[in-house]
Amino acid sequence: MNRQTIWWLLLVSVLCTLAVSACQLPLIQSPIPTPTAEQTVALPFETIELREPSKPDYWVDAKPGLLVITATQGIAPVSQYISDDAIATLQHMDFSQYFALVAFDGLKPTVHYDFEIQKVIRNDAHIYVFARSSRTVGQEATSSLYHLVKIKKSGEWGQTFTFHLYVGNKASNATLVASYIP
Repeated sequence: MNRQTIWWLLLVSVLCTLAVSACQLPLIQSPIPTPTAEQTVALPFETIELREPSKPDYWVDAKPGLLVITATQGIAPVSQYISDDAIATLQHMDFSQYFALVAFDGLKPTVHYDFEIQKVIRNDAHIYVFARSSRTVGQEATSSLYHLVKIKKSGEWGQTFTFHLYVGNKASNATLVASYIP
């Protein structure tokens, strides 16, 4: 190779490197950005009901579950799981200002255990529900605790959100729910 050919190859190589850098082609994947504190919002909630079902039809799945109620039409599918008092509370709730969700710990064979939503966090179009579940030892009986809460809508909504339920810091594969919040 002569000197001129080497010089042209070197120039083309440098220009290609500059072009790739300027275009920021994804030759090397950058890490997924983690949300900042500005992107994550804790959603305050109020308990409507926290109990074991008093009706014969209750959440029969062994896995935890989550149902979202965004309008009065959404009360009927949930009514088989919650008390009549909770149904009355939901019927009088202003769904333009609030939405409700009910988290189920799942069917458990224990005499007594506690289940409670600890916090609800919104990050863009994802809402994370963190619940605590603790069991006491005793005679075995079937139980299906739930926690029904109402959440005030502040800020921008009007889109479909994906809800994730974490019970005891474990994501349940049965608790990914998408729901439109007006």
